[in-house]
Order: sequence, then C-alpha cells, then structure tokens
Amino acid sequence: MSTNKWRPKLDASQAENLPLVIISLLCVQILSIARDPIVIGWDLPPWLIALDVLLIAILLALAVWVRIGKVADRLIHPIVVVGFVCAGIKSIASIAAQNDPLPFYLAMVMLAGSLCFLSQR
Repeated sequence: MSTNKWRPKLDASQAENLPLVIISLLCVQILSIARDPIVIGWDLPPWLIALDVLLIAILLALAVWVRIGKVADRLIHPIVVVGFVCAGIKSIASIAAQNDPLPFYLAMVMLAGSLCFLSQR
C-alpha cells in the first residue's frame, strides 16, 4: 500500500490518541511534582512552586483543548513537543532546586519521551 493511502489513517490515529498522550504527560508532571516534597522537603523554593503551577496549567489547558476541540493535524506534533518540553523543564528545575541530580528525574523525562513516541508516525 502506498504512503498516500496510509497517511489519512495515520493522521486519524494520531488525532485519536492525542488526548491520551497529553493526559499521560499531565500525569507524569503531577507525579514529578508530588515527588518534590518527598525528596527536597516541604520548604520548596517559591520559584519552583510557581513553575510547577505554570507547567500544570499549560498541560491542563492542552489536555482540555485536545479533548473538547478538533485539533488540526499539523498541530499534533507541536502539541506533543510542548508536553515533552514541560517534562524536561520540570526535571531541570527540580535538579536545580535540589542541587543533586537523581535518576528519578531522568526516568521521568524518559517516560515522557516514550509517551511522545506513541504519537509519532
């Protein structure tokens, strides 16, 4: 079967799975944020708390948008990239706040990356 015949099916599959991928990235972000008080302590820096709120708001807005709205096919990959970048930013910020890199933060980025690959053709 030629690529031109598969393209509509691939685009439909990506659009169909986009809400699942974004909600999964939101869950990864929530897990990462929930772990900060355990590892860093309850006296988190204010900038980290503000960043956490911002990243959750971005991913929550994306999750609502892809769930209730029709997303153009050309926007699917940029939306997934934004979700993945949010996971990376959170990991870097947590490492900076803790001053000690832990494998957990790398694992969160790798998990987020694997979720992003689900949306690839």
